[in-house]
Amino acid sequence: MAKKAKNIKSLPGDILSIDLGDGYFSYGLVLPSTIGFFDLKTKNIKIPNDLIKHQIFLNVWVMGSAIKKGIWPVIGHIDIPTRLLEKPRFYKQDPINGKLYITTNGEDETPATYEECKNLECAAVWEAGHIVDILNDHFSGIISDWFKTVDINKDKTFT
Repeated sequence: MAKKAKNIKSLPGDILSIDLGDGYFSYGLVLPSTIGFFDLKTKNIKIPNDLIKHQIFLNVWVMGSAIKKGIWPVIGHIDIPTRLLEKPRFYKQDPINGKLYITTNGEDETPATYEECKNLECAAVWEAGHIVDILNDHFSGIISDWFKTVDINKDKTFT
């Protein structure tokens, strides 16, 4: 008989433990439409008392399998601070004409300029492994190759 896959559910406010390898962990916070990742690397899987004082340095969409399959276990729950309830803005770039847009849900798009988009994350749904790479690169002080592959093509931007 085949082993049934896990189907773990999460709620906004759940704290996720993210195994970075080599005995290190980081933490994610399930938000209403995204997951926010704390600027914190630790060897302790237990939620630090001051976790919410740490900045969220990355707030993106992530494939549901990271939680549903137990890759990132839910290890606690907190009330989401008001400052984190606003949906993040992402940029999208049309691959054919280069036009830029801003979205908060991946569907509704507002035309935008390069200046309006340059500090936003690309509208993408990340896999768990990509996020671990991004976190490890961040904590090593380097820009992840994953970000380099989705950077705005300024040469193809038309306004």
